[in-house]
Amino acid sequence: MEIARFGIRLVPIGDADLEQVRTWRNLPQIREQMVFRDLITPEMQRAWFAALDKAKNLYWIIEAAGARVGVIHLKDIDLELKSAEWGIYIVDEERGAMAVLKSAIALFDVAFDELGLERIRATVLPTNDRAIRMNVALGMSAVESTTTALQYEVTPERYRAARPRFRAVLR
Repeated sequence: MEIARFGIRLVPIGDADLEQVRTWRNLPQIREQMVFRDLITPEMQRAWFAALDKAKNLYWIIEAAGARVGVIHLKDIDLELKSAEWGIYIVDEERGAMAVLKSAIALFDVAFDELGLERIRATVLPTNDRAIRMNVALGMSAVESTTTALQYEVTPERYRAARPRFRAVLR
């Protein structure tokens, strides 16, 4: 499912994208913000993608201003529990600055309005201040905290209450 809103496109990741996604994911500035920080080999990347249940794990390339600027995902989708976990990373800070917010809003809109989810979670490192601010801005609140990870969660109601503050960005 491709998503096009607010001047950005979320294009489903396919086999042809795996090496680009792996290269981005291995960048030090991306890897250091992840729970899994090992370097990913081409074999690991291919094995991960082959084993991925693509009905429950949706990964997209973010396109903004004619460039591929990052990756966003909705994973562990459980339509029975109406929940999933989201994540994002941007590799082109200059062109991707506004794409972070626009992509997140597009994803949350689809997750809540089209997939009917009732809860979206995020796992964030306690040192990732930028991700923490982003999740809080989207209406998420911390539900669990350890020394290694923070768990955030948002319901459609809390997200919809937070969304109007971004009207200017979404024009």
